[in-house]
Amino acid sequence: MPKPDKDGYVTVKAQSIREVVDPFDQQEDIDAAVSYVHGEPMVDNDRIGIWGTSFGGGHVIYRAAHDSRIACVVAQVGAMPDDWTKRFPAGLKGVYKQKSDRARGLVDPVPQGGGSPGVLTGTPYSERIALFNPGQYAHRVKVPTLLIDTEKEHYFKIKDNSERVHEILKKNGVPTEYHVLEDKKHYDVYTGKTLDDVMKLEIAWFHKYLKGDK
Repeated sequence: MPKPDKDGYVTVKAQSIREVVDPFDQQEDIDAAVSYVHGEPMVDNDRIGIWGTSFGGGHVIYRAAHDSRIACVVAQVGAMPDDWTKRFPAGLKGVYKQKSDRARGLVDPVPQGGGSPGVLTGTPYSERIALFNPGQYAHRVKVPTLLIDTEKEHYFKIKDNSERVHEILKKNGVPTEYHVLEDKKHYDVYTGKTLDDVMKLEIAWFHKYLKGDK
């Protein structure tokens, strides 16, 4: 730490680290976006909906479980696992070891690149991702939630993610629908007719629960 000057200021040299995938940092961004909208005088604060896809599909479940400003949710091809640490205590020990090494300066304070699965880009903040399990908070979601998956999802098992969350919501009496797109893959939801189909479902959901359309 540089020595402060007479006014208490320090001069530091900083390195910009970009594309770090840190779910808790991303949640702060989502909170900031919702907070900005919530503060707009022309916005009906009782009608704020959120939409997320892929990793963001889990983010919107987490946000709805923790933020009473959210009135409606759409999550497509979303990763939303439950708390895996109870089933794999050895894995949790590894996560805590990595956290300790980072706190002690034995590894870089912020991950420096690599480790993304498949064609994905960015640098996973692995120990934070491991502890970000939005599906474990599904029981706290009380607002209408639409979930969309693809039959040929390759990043995760849909039955352990959106399907599981859907069953929890349904059991708790929360308005929910779950659609599995037959013979479609993870990235098919972003192009062509599949994109048109999911947009129709999603817009109709927001119209019904935010605008009151019947």
